[in-house]
Amino acid sequence: MKRLDIIFESPNDEEKIISGVIRATKEISDLEVRLHYASAEKTPEKLAVVMSELKSEEGDNKVYIVGGRMNNGLTSIIRSYTNPNDLVIGIPVDDDKTNGLSSFISTSEKSFGSPILMAGLNNSYAALNIGYKILQRAEELKSGNMMNNQIVIYEDKNNSCSITRQLPQLRSELEQVGLDYVSKFIDEIGPNDIVVNIFNIKDKLTTRLSRVDEILRNGLGIQIGILESQPYQKEQDYVQCLKGTKKTGIVSIGAYANAVHIAAQITQNENSLGLIEQRKDEIVRNIEENKGLSVVNGIVIKF
Repeated sequence: MKRLDIIFESPNDEEKIISGVIRATKEISDLEVRLHYASAEKTPEKLAVVMSELKSEEGDNKVYIVGGRMNNGLTSIIRSYTNPNDLVIGIPVDDDKTNGLSSFISTSEKSFGSPILMAGLNNSYAALNIGYKILQRAEELKSGNMMNNQIVIYEDKNNSCSITRQLPQLRSELEQVGLDYVSKFIDEIGPNDIVVNIFNIKDKLTTRLSRVDEILRNGLGIQIGILESQPYQKEQDYVQCLKGTKKTGIVSIGAYANAVHIAAQITQNENSLGLIEQRKDEIVRNIEENKGLSVVNGIVIKF
């Protein structure tokens, strides 16, 4: 049996995700799912115990599935507990006040070095499918089986000008950390590919993501979506961009470095993860060495 653990902030969210959990375990006969409830704000001691127990279990590359509604800060806290090669999958949960927008944005938007691969709204089914495929990939690699670990950049012959302009930045991020990649059109993508897909709101975004998602469903492939780094107006369209997907998650808007980090975690590329960690360490040193400042009567004094 393969086991995946889900950590949620409150039992009140269970009704939103349990149907997806039941569906996934019915379809995947060797999958066990355990749900844990712990809040970073209300029960930090319990959260520390849960994470200590999960981290102590066997396995070099772990997968944590985390969720909550409204300001889903639990994903960031869980990320801080994990190792650089551990993957965190986020599940945003809808609510009556923002229809899921608050959780969707707070779950996906993470700084460099702390990426979350976010599944769709309430979509525990997709999160578990992604997590299970990652466990399968890890098992194949450990057994010495040759796998296609090349990253695929999805290019469409009808790519909008705005997406085309973003592609060099994505390629640059992949090259900086030494991840092999190839560009493919839709008819060239295979079911085991790790596909990075830049999308936007204007170009029927659900179609762009779902076409690749359909190809990956019967293999070990996973799609990493990135909304292009352009201002967007249709928030609720963005919230629905992962509707119906099974093998797709997204990262922060325009966060090509985070998408590359996720790709390195999925492919377990230790060299790339090491380079990413070096870049993150530079940011940490800058924060630690900056002592702050004082402002009196409009005069700024640095400590």
